[in-house]
Amino acid sequence: MTVIATAGHVDHGKSTFVNFLTKQETDRLPEEKKRGLTINLGYTYFTIEDKTYSIVDVPGHKDFYKNTISGFANVDVILFVIDSIQNWSEQSEQHFQSLTSLNKKNFIFVFTKIDLLEGDVNKEVLSAKLSSHENINYQIIEFNKKNSNRKSLCQSIHNFIKTCEFEEKTPTLWVDRSFIIDGTGKVITGTASKNLDYENLIYNLHNEKLQIKEVQSKHQKNHDNDVAKRVALSLKKTNKNFPERGDLLSNEKIYFSNNLFIKLNNKDVDKSILKGTLRLFFGTNNAHVTKIKLVNSEKETFAIVSLSKAMPIPIFENLLIQNIDREKYIGGKFLLFLDKYQILKLNSKIKSNIKINNLLDIFDFLDTKFFESKKEFKQIENLFVSESVLEKIIEDLENNTDLINKSGVKDFFQNKYQISTDTLEKLTKDKENINISNNQVIKKIDNHENLEIQYIKIKELLGETLEVNIIDTKGPVIQIIGDKNISIPQNSNYVDQGASSLTGEEVFVSNKVDTKKLGIYEVEYRSTDENKVFVDFKDPSFLQTYTPNSSTQGTPKYYSVFDIENFLIAPTPDASYTGELHYFYRPQSLTAGSDSGTTWLSINAELSLLYASLIEAYTFMKGEQDVMGMYNQKLQESLVGLKMLGEAKETTEEYRVGKVIRGKQ
Repeated sequence: MTVIATAGHVDHGKSTFVNFLTKQETDRLPEEKKRGLTINLGYTYFTIEDKTYSIVDVPGHKDFYKNTISGFANVDVILFVIDSIQNWSEQSEQHFQSLTSLNKKNFIFVFTKIDLLEGDVNKEVLSAKLSSHENINYQIIEFNKKNSNRKSLCQSIHNFIKTCEFEEKTPTLWVDRSFIIDGTGKVITGTASKNLDYENLIYNLHNEKLQIKEVQSKHQKNHDNDVAKRVALSLKKTNKNFPERGDLLSNEKIYFSNNLFIKLNNKDVDKSILKGTLRLFFGTNNAHVTKIKLVNSEKETFAIVSLSKAMPIPIFENLLIQNIDREKYIGGKFLLFLDKYQILKLNSKIKSNIKINNLLDIFDFLDTKFFESKKEFKQIENLFVSESVLEKIIEDLENNTDLINKSGVKDFFQNKYQISTDTLEKLTKDKENINISNNQVIKKIDNHENLEIQYIKIKELLGETLEVNIIDTKGPVIQIIGDKNISIPQNSNYVDQGASSLTGEEVFVSNKVDTKKLGIYEVEYRSTDENKVFVDFKDPSFLQTYTPNSSTQGTPKYYSVFDIENFLIAPTPDASYTGELHYFYRPQSLTAGSDSGTTWLSINAELSLLYASLIEAYTFMKGEQDVMGMYNQKLQESLVGLKMLGEAKETTEEYRVGKVIRGKQ
């Protein structure tokens, strides 16, 4: 899914254009409808050629600038709307400066209200702006609400986005909404960057793994150029802390501080931008800048920034500094955090004539406690690298190979030296004994004799056998008996030892062993229970649209009722699957059976019945008003377990015999 954010001056027609594309209203708040003004972020989408495009509609009014910037977090494409009559206006300039400072490069400029225009659209101001930003990839669209064709506009946007190149980002999700839904609980939303693992989300503010109940996103097929998508996360009640708007979720622990070292986008910085009230925007969050100090290099300008609060920020995150008094903007990238000791040294020792030649020298600069020092530099292609830093890099490559390969070359050198793999390869290209391949360091063997020695050592270690490690299942389902490691002669037949379970589940082997190659292999046992998935109910028309060709096979995702005896499944199953039908039945009446006076509800949902009765009776009772609120809260809590049962999301034996497993409800 590609995510698009709107931009442009208030009343230039952003929401109108979005509504035209998607046939959905994005202004949902009563105040928004009353004033005809977008205040908060709005969300919608449209689909074309099986590709879903999510749209974040941002406010145009300057009073809601914080909300506007939040809408740009992790987005791929900007839908920049310009009124063809008013043309380039105050917030047009504000948004354009902000977006270019945030390093946004893909723009769709939409001139609206052309039916009210006498003559051609004036694009001179826009052309002048684009001429000073040669790296912007853009498209220009003219929109007439009465005569424009929706499908043609969607197709045009789709064709343009297929040509866009997107920046790879750290897998993150910045929370832009946080709310509670009755019967569901806490829900958060945001724009998730590519490759985010939702099963291993860290709530960085508290350094806790977030427990997710469900992830929802609009259905779309995978596309190679997809880099982000809109998601909603339903959270489990067992979480100790719940994210709010502005919080960061990621797959790795991200450290945070209120002292940042950033690289500014511009070499020559207008010093007036730094005078006055400053605010730093990052993701969907922001903070006041309490101090800022520039550090100049020969080719770039860096800044040490102190914030009013400490926040987690991913490395290389695009940042925006706003001068609130002068309405000026400057962008940059976050590089690293500085601790209090470093900041104190910096503020006392830094001088205006201190120069650094390359990002690598920042670390030498900090290590020398900010004293000026004469260093010799080596030029490698277009890089100027201090000899001491280069020596440290080579030393790591030669002596810390195991440590580097454990974390991967990319992460190791990015975390320690803030350099990319490409830069590392340039720095080490004259080192014949070092090769970097597939994110690993490979030491080259100098001659045939050494190669023979290495081969002999390998044979001695392995004894010309394969070692097979039998690994327990990852899931909480089975415990394997007899999972001992075995050794097998090369080229012999490997016969799986099999496994039995303490609880009797059927188990199978998940991977094979190639007996032709010497090495250490792992065989993993899993249980059939581990692969159970719920198939969602859909209308038959949805299934027809989802798989118009019945020959399309895959793991079943959806089902529908065809008639009294038959179900429709989509896609067509690619193998034989065992299904389990969960259905509802009518409870016995209070007067039925030997256990007269009780029902399934009275046994399993006594608290729900109690508080529902109290609410019904409270009309005739005298008491404090907040008591009714307490009764209602207790009722909602008791209904959680019943809702889970009603959604047929339980697979335990207790469920199958009609019991609520969450205790008395």
